[in-house]
Amino acid sequence: MSCLTLTGRLALASLALPLSAAAAPLQAADVVAMEAGPWIVSTTSPAPDGAGLLDSSDSTMIRMHVGKTPRVQTSMAGWLALTGFEPSDIDGFALRPGSQGPAHRSSMAFSLLTNEGGFRDGDILGLAPGGGATVLVSEDALLQTLGVPMGSIDVDALAYDDTGRMLFSTQGFLGGTVLGDVNNGDILRIEPDGSATLVQTEDQVQGAFVLATGRADLIGDVHGLEYLGGNLYVALQGPSDVDGSLLRLGQQPGIVAPEDSFGLLGAELDAIAHLGSSGTWPAVSLDQSLGAPGAIISGQGQGFTPGAPILILIGGQQGFSSGYGLGGFGELALDPVDPWLNVLIQVGGLPIVYADKDGFFGVDFGLSSTDVGGKWMGTTGWSLQAIDLATMELTAPVRIAVQ
Repeated sequence: MSCLTLTGRLALASLALPLSAAAAPLQAADVVAMEAGPWIVSTTSPAPDGAGLLDSSDSTMIRMHVGKTPRVQTSMAGWLALTGFEPSDIDGFALRPGSQGPAHRSSMAFSLLTNEGGFRDGDILGLAPGGGATVLVSEDALLQTLGVPMGSIDVDALAYDDTGRMLFSTQGFLGGTVLGDVNNGDILRIEPDGSATLVQTEDQVQGAFVLATGRADLIGDVHGLEYLGGNLYVALQGPSDVDGSLLRLGQQPGIVAPEDSFGLLGAELDAIAHLGSSGTWPAVSLDQSLGAPGAIISGQGQGFTPGAPILILIGGQQGFSSGYGLGGFGELALDPVDPWLNVLIQVGGLPIVYADKDGFFGVDFGLSSTDVGGKWMGTTGWSLQAIDLATMELTAPVRIAVQ
């Protein structure tokens, strides 16, 4: 089996953060409880309006849980603040094991549906320490691993197992690899030595669906992928009455829950990731990422301590800094010398809102009709970040570009 060149090995090694050992296997009851959620997902097309999402674009990451109201985890305004551009679609998404918690800047890995923002659809991306996106593993490195350096690959499903090995699936067929022909329903894994392994074939995933449902409908593509409690979970292209839920693979295949129990009205899932046993990831989202001076913006927060006061930081310029000892996202994303932020601090003008019993809040606010904010990565506008004052955890930032 072909291994990576030195450059490819370094790229792949950078993808998994240090781990001391594999996590202990979960008991069956624990797995059943965790399967309900919370899950972080994207959808292949905008979720129906009836789902009540503040932002339902294809790149929106949604927090869903069986029997609970789905909420936006990362809106388009969030991606603009985090990466400096607005992705048309998030194709694969995973939380990297060994990071400083699921909410931390270092935990996020993702892939794009198309080449955009200076990146390719086969690149595995993360968030750079100083802001913006960065390549964790390049498309070229993956192609080199698979023995087809002149080929093309679109990573559309992404996960990590409990030892930090990366699992992925591709959007299209890729012929002539060191593993043979790769189909878009196959699940591959990168080993510690940089080689590739075929973990599940599309036929095996199809067989698991048949065992789970007693039906012979074709599953099509594997859209999303997660590793949880020793099992793999996938989001499927079809059939239409299960493409909004998750299929558990392994010795006891099963559908996690009816798709209508997640509250997304049957929207087809794309990227998937499980939030983990802590279940904590405070987040703020906005209904738009582009506004005119004086525009009214709707915002929401979720995942906060129930009843906690939430401090909203507002500024025009971003400047990532980890020197404040705050949890959650871990980095103050607003420039500490931003003039607007400092004026608000000096006059006591930073707003405080309170989370309800579910850790949620909603708020509307107006953009300045005269000031247009500051510049960051090609946009002029305003950035916001929140602090849960009960836990001192930061959210990821959001940004509104002002026309």
